Amino acid sequence: MMIKRILLKEKSMKVFVLFVFNLFWCILSLGIFVFNKHFSVDDYSLLYQQKAASFTDIQQNMRIVSGSLYYLLDMWGINIVEWQIFFGTILIITFAWIITRITMEIEEAAKAKVDAGKIILLNGGTLVLFLNAAISEYLYYSGVYAQWIIGILGITYGAICIGREKKIAINWLAGLAALIVTAGSYQTFMAQYAYVVMTLIFLRNEGKINRKSVMASIRAAIAAVVAMGINILGVKALVQCGIIGNDSRMKFDLMKIPELLRSISHEQKSIWIDGMGIYPKGILAFLIVFFVGILFFVMYKRRAKIGEWIYLAIVLSSGFCVMYGAQILQGFIRVTNRGMYAVFGIYAVSVWIIGIYIKECDWKIVKQFIVCVISVFLFYSSSKINGIAVDVLKTNIVSRCYMEEINRRICNYENLNSVHITKVGFFRDAFVSYRYYDFIDTGAYGDMCANPFLAEWSSVNSLNYYTNRQLELVSVPEDIIQEYEGKNWDEPEWNDQLIFDYDTVYICVF
Repeated sequence: MMIKRILLKEKSMKVFVLFVFNLFWCILSLGIFVFNKHFSVDDYSLLYQQKAASFTDIQQNMRIVSGSLYYLLDMWGINIVEWQIFFGTILIITFAWIITRITMEIEEAAKAKVDAGKIILLNGGTLVLFLNAAISEYLYYSGVYAQWIIGILGITYGAICIGREKKIAINWLAGLAALIVTAGSYQTFMAQYAYVVMTLIFLRNEGKINRKSVMASIRAAIAAVVAMGINILGVKALVQCGIIGNDSRMKFDLMKIPELLRSISHEQKSIWIDGMGIYPKGILAFLIVFFVGILFFVMYKRRAKIGEWIYLAIVLSSGFCVMYGAQILQGFIRVTNRGMYAVFGIYAVSVWIIGIYIKECDWKIVKQFIVCVISVFLFYSSSKINGIAVDVLKTNIVSRCYMEEINRRICNYENLNSVHITKVGFFRDAFVSYRYYDFIDTGAYGDMCANPFLAEWSSVNSLNYYTNRQLELVSVPEDIIQEYEGKNWDEPEWNDQLIFDYDTVYICVF
C-alpha cells in the first residue's frame, strides 16, 4: 500500500510539472490572441445576433451541441464575443490539460518504462499536434472558443476511453458520449481523435495486427460513425419539428468523388510545399521526410513485420483520411489553415512511436536532434501565431479608423441636410482588396484578417459596432454599381467612395 501511494504521488507530481510546462507553452503561443479582444468577420455578427447564430450553427454546420450552448448563453445574457477573454483563458487551460493528459496516456499505453527524456519527446509530439501555426485561424474566430473547449475535451476523453483495454463496454459508452459532444460542436476535430485513438491501440498491441487490435480499431471507428450519426439524426429531428430550416452545408454528391479526389491531389502542394502561407517553402515536406524517416529507421531496427508496417501506415493516414472525408461530405475541397489543422498529426504520431520504440543505443544519437527540431518548430509556430494575432489586431484598428471617419462624414451630412441616415449599402470597386495589405504582413491561407466590409454578415454589424448606430443593410441601386464598376482605389477616397441619397449612404469598398 505504501509503495502504491508513493508511485501515485510521483505520478501526480509528474502530471503537475508537465501541465505547468504545457501551460507556459500555451500562453506563449496563444496568449496574444486570446488576451487581446479582437473580432473576426463572424464575430461582428455574433455581437448582435447570437440567438439567430445558434440556430444557424445547428442548421448549416450541423453542430447541435454548440448551437444549443450558444442559445443558452444568449438566454443568460452572456455574449460569447464580449466574453471572449474569459472563454479564451479557459481555452488555454484546457489545451494545457489535454496535451498533458494525452501525453500521459500514451506513456501508459507503452507498457514499458518511459524515462523523463522520452516523456519530454512524447509531449513534444502532442504539442506539435495542437500548437502548430494552423491554429491561428481558429483563434481568429473568438466566437468559437466555447465550442472549441468542449470539442477538444470530447476528442481527448473519447480517444482515451475507447482506447482502453479494460471494462471495454463501459469505456466505449463513455467515449461515445464524449464523441457525441465533439460531433455536435466541431466535427473536424474527429481527425485528431483518429490519430490519438489509433496510436493508443497501436502501442497497446505493440504494432501487431491481431484480433484484439482489429476489434479495438473497429470499435473506435464505429464510435466515431455513431457519434456523427446521432448528431445528424438530432439535426434532422429539429428540422422535422420545424425548429430549424433544412439548409445544411453538407452537399455530398457521389458523382463528384473522382473530381474531389483530383482536387485533393492537386492541393497537396499548397500544404507541403507552400506551407499554407504560414510556414517557409518546403519546410513541411522536409519535416515529413525527417520524422517519418526516423520512424521507419526505428521500425526497421525493431525488425517490424509486414503486418506492423501496414498497421503503421493506417495509423499515420487515419486522421488525414478523416480530415478529407469531412471535406468530401461537404462537397468541395478548400485549403485553409483551420481545414488542414489535422495534417500535423502525421508528425505527432511519428514522434510518439519513435519515443516509445527507440532503443537506448539509438536514443543517445537522435534524442537531442529530434528535441531540437521540435523546439525550433514550436518556437517558429509560436512566433507565426503571435504575428498573425498582431495582424488581426491591426485589421481591427484600421477598420475602426475607417468606420469612425465614415461616421464623421455621415454626421456632417446629417447636420448640413437635417436628415438622419438609417440605411447603408455596400458595393465594390473593380479590384477589391481582401485584406489591408498596406498595414499587415500575413499571407496565411483562409479567412483571417479579412476586410469586414466584404462579408454581408459583418459589413453593417461592424459599422454599427464602431459607430454606435443601428443602420439597416439595403441593396445598392444597379445604376450606381455600373457607374463604379471600372473604378479602382488602393486607399480611401471618401469623397468619391461615399454616396449619400437622402437617408441612405452607399459605400464603395476598395
